[in-house]
Amino acid sequence: MVDTQFFPPEFKSRLLSFIPDFDAQCDGLLIHSENFQALNLLQERYREQVKCIYIDPPYNTGNDGFIYRDNYQHSSWLSMMEDRLNVSKDLMNDEAAFFTSMDDSEIDNLKKICDMVFGIDNFVAFFTWKRRSGANDAKNNVSLDHEYVVYYTRTELAGLNGVIKTFENYSNPDNDPRGAWARDNLTCGKTALQRPNLNYPITDPNTGITYNANPNHVWRFEKAKMEEFIKADKIIFPANGKGIPAYKRHKSEVRSDTKPFSSIINTSLNAAATKELRDLLGAQIFDYSKTQDLISQLINQVTQTNINDITIDYFAGSGTTAHAVINLNREDGGNRKYILVEMGDHFNTVLKPRIEKVVYSPDWKDGKPTSFDKGVSHCFKYIRLESYEDTLNNLELPESDPIASNPKMQPALREDYMLHYLLDTEANASLLDIDMFKNPFGGYRLKIKRPGSEACDETPVDLIETFNYLIGLRVSQYYLPRRYSVRFKRAVDPELPGEEGSRRLVLDGRPKLDDAGKWSFLRLEGVVPAHPLNPNNGQTKRVLVIWRNLTGDMEQDNAVLDWLADDIGFNDKVPEYDVVYVNGCNNLGADRKETDSYQVRLIEEEFFRKMWG
Repeated sequence: MVDTQFFPPEFKSRLLSFIPDFDAQCDGLLIHSENFQALNLLQERYREQVKCIYIDPPYNTGNDGFIYRDNYQHSSWLSMMEDRLNVSKDLMNDEAAFFTSMDDSEIDNLKKICDMVFGIDNFVAFFTWKRRSGANDAKNNVSLDHEYVVYYTRTELAGLNGVIKTFENYSNPDNDPRGAWARDNLTCGKTALQRPNLNYPITDPNTGITYNANPNHVWRFEKAKMEEFIKADKIIFPANGKGIPAYKRHKSEVRSDTKPFSSIINTSLNAAATKELRDLLGAQIFDYSKTQDLISQLINQVTQTNINDITIDYFAGSGTTAHAVINLNREDGGNRKYILVEMGDHFNTVLKPRIEKVVYSPDWKDGKPTSFDKGVSHCFKYIRLESYEDTLNNLELPESDPIASNPKMQPALREDYMLHYLLDTEANASLLDIDMFKNPFGGYRLKIKRPGSEACDETPVDLIETFNYLIGLRVSQYYLPRRYSVRFKRAVDPELPGEEGSRRLVLDGRPKLDDAGKWSFLRLEGVVPAHPLNPNNGQTKRVLVIWRNLTGDMEQDNAVLDWLADDIGFNDKVPEYDVVYVNGCNNLGADRKETDSYQVRLIEEEFFRKMWG
């Protein structure tokens, strides 16, 4: 497996340029971030694109970060859950399912929150599963060994796939010309008082023995239908007259290849999940991982194998959801995708290594693979979003402010002034420094807190990737990054005023590819929904994004950009681009023809608008 973080940025750019339709080829996305922030970032790109959400949130037991068991702490948990459910709902398509694990601690309140977010009519079931075999911490000699999975849908169009029937009980020992058959129950769950028309005796035509209906479980067919089945040899009578007659159900009668998915899920215990993760990583470095089999069953009930159904888990923990998706695809050749969000420092030590190892081999022991021929082709992206602490570390406030330092100012007024003026006005430029867009290829750097430490490192910000998410771009093609050296000259421009014509700057010959050249370009193509709030209506806009470094000489920079635009012939594309994004002030679009439909937009302005509204 190749991890591009260990290579120069140019390697990543060149690699991406050789992968056509990159977004469709990418199998997963990992986001190291607080999940509310990540869910908001995903809105433009993944609105109504997700087929399945599975989360395993904090259970609010006092051992998961919500320390105090009081009303304020309790309301904080409720608020946290409601905020995230509301945001994630917008990512779900009309056939999507929402699953969340929970125990008895908050199950009632979780149901109320989900009713508000998804609608009470979209509640489907509480699934129950056995998570452990027993415990010494029993209350009143009762061991609470179960947990729940709460299941909601986005709309009435959603549903589960059901369980594939095996038909292993069907055979044809009597060479019945109608084919294989199996014994089926001939009674129903109604009493004689409830269904008197189903309470009657039947007689075996071969032995003459009569069988009366059980008054607590009468026959399932009315008398006329039963007689018809007896004549057709569809009723199996006991050979010795003892027992209950049965129905002879032929396989050809089966209306569906599936049966309903049970609300009681048979799956492995959490102890098995702990052992599986320990075998993968070679040590016990993460507790409370969910069993992969449980999540696999849920995802398999919602997603299809032949399309790119997306599953998202924004309380990702150790990465069990991605593990489940990868193994499901390994088993049935599916194309399922996953998005995982996790804010913990174990993102780099547990979650990401786990996925890398599962891709290489499904079987591990003591941190070493035990099978070497079951690796799969796989590609995933991982990104880290700026945290709240990172934002504070990058704020640049005035060294002294006479109002904030006034000793007579009341503390509450001083706090309000700092939050609503200093941060909003004086520090605004440090939150998004437009000047940094002059060198988008690693020139924008922020102080980022080192995981597990209070120290900060100067870290380059990937403006290109960030912008893709902000505008919701589905990338279809990255082009090779290019660096040029250029010569210029002055040429007469008859359209400019002047007695003999003013001279304008033009290129003196074709630019030369040069690794040491002053002008760099990176461009990519893709589409965005024509109607962002209705992304699945089939209408899209074709987008071209051009990133360049700016040297400080606008005339030279734009002369090179104009040459590039002519060289790639973006006006000659069929169909034309609908939107062209470029960083830095430019002349593109100034001489558009009336038949040209594209718009030219400034990246910095769009970036700022998407970030701050």
